[in-house]
Amino acid sequence: MKPYDAIIDAPFGKVGIRADEISVREIVYLPDDTPAIEPRGALTQQAAAQIRRYFDEPSMRFDLPMFVGGTEHQRRVWRGISGIAAGQVWTWPACARDRQRAARGRAGVRLQSAADRDTVP
Repeated sequence: MKPYDAIIDAPFGKVGIRADEISVREIVYLPDDTPAIEPRGALTQQAAAQIRRYFDEPSMRFDLPMFVGGTEHQRRVWRGISGIAAGQVWTWPACARDRQRAARGRAGVRLQSAADRDTVP
């Protein structure tokens, strides 16, 4: 796997960022003892700046070009998760109902499974 293009300080530890020339590929939480890496490249610098701003202003909206892989189901779940406003709490059953999937018995499990594979917090 490609090394991180940046590792920045966060209130809870560190955040690792991987990007290419056109999109942010991954943002992950890392332990506090992970050595920092200054952002390399314009997009990584922009991502680091927006993440730092988020720590001070949780209601801000990110406008980074993100690579989003996954299955169609996973992308639907991730879009639903990204629509949760700061300070709002959703449960998996509520998310399933909102996605009109409550009729499927394993909807909550499928949603959790998709969320677990999200590479962008």
